[in-house]
Amino acid sequence: MPRISPTKSPESRCRAALFFLALFLVFFSLASEVAFNHYRLSKHSKRNPFFRKAWVEHVYRVSPKHPDEKLIIILSNSQGYGREFPDDKTYPVLLEKKLREKTGSDVRVLNWSVPGLAAPEFVILAAAAHRLNPDIFVVVAGKRAFSSGHYLLDQETQERQPWATDSHYLLNHNDVKRYVPKSFIDHFFHPGDTMELFIAKLLAPWRYKDLPAAYLDRYSITMPFFPKHPAADWFLDMQNKIPLAERINTSRNKRKRSVSTSNKPVSEELLDQFIQATDTIRTKKIFIAMPERARRPGQTQQPIHGLIRQPFEKGGYEIINMSGAIPPEHFISQSHLHQQGHEIMAEKLSEVLSQ
Repeated sequence: MPRISPTKSPESRCRAALFFLALFLVFFSLASEVAFNHYRLSKHSKRNPFFRKAWVEHVYRVSPKHPDEKLIIILSNSQGYGREFPDDKTYPVLLEKKLREKTGSDVRVLNWSVPGLAAPEFVILAAAAHRLNPDIFVVVAGKRAFSSGHYLLDQETQERQPWATDSHYLLNHNDVKRYVPKSFIDHFFHPGDTMELFIAKLLAPWRYKDLPAAYLDRYSITMPFFPKHPAADWFLDMQNKIPLAERINTSRNKRKRSVSTSNKPVSEELLDQFIQATDTIRTKKIFIAMPERARRPGQTQQPIHGLIRQPFEKGGYEIINMSGAIPPEHFISQSHLHQQGHEIMAEKLSEVLSQ
């Protein structure tokens, strides 16, 4: 006689479901612990050693300002991150050394720069700066930083591009969220974003759901299994793993596939929300027009666009135009700097900030 498999009772099915749910939670908990430990054991760096991930850890690992210390936060994009060079060769680190030499004071410079930083994430990181009460808050950016092209994939559907970093998880912390304008949340947050934050608040490992693939993607033997996965540096610091020329070519190829923002209009609404997020920073605030390589021979410093200058001036920022401050030969690309470019940038910033 054919064997008749017994029908599983609802109770056994429920137990099986709970068992797999428990395994799921254990897996994510272990992945989270690996991520946290890997972050804690990574070498100290001014920039985020995990590139676009672990921004909650990067922001909250910063110790409070000492009474006799001068704290400076630099908020910028790929130029400030300087992925082509070791951390100690980038201009924020060089700036800290120069300011200590020039002023004789205890100066700490935080590098909150990240490649591909989208304009909405400027707002979130600006809001996160309040908890540290910096002596100087510096924004180094160009017109494209607040371009509507950074957050709109389609002008007709108004569909937003995915977050460039995981910094939006900072909004689970009240000391950050309280400084983010309500209009920003209403405009940029989709139901999916709200659900993401809710899950991450209940289950911290949710933020590391792509960790196993990102980690295994580092090794040639496992790389074929992740052909569609983002580059490993999406989570891990790869600045010492990839040859410089290959890194530059890779970044150029990525730029070709990305949505162009150079001809997109400045989003006045987004810029206003950024100014609101920093409105209660009562210490010195500086906006620096980012240096860029001249597009034509003999081209000099470009004027700061009125749509950029006016809101920053109204928000109490000192405006400094450094768009033509670095010679063209010290650029790797339109905005990325060679080592000498980082040194020049640090020197010029130190002249401004030591006054």
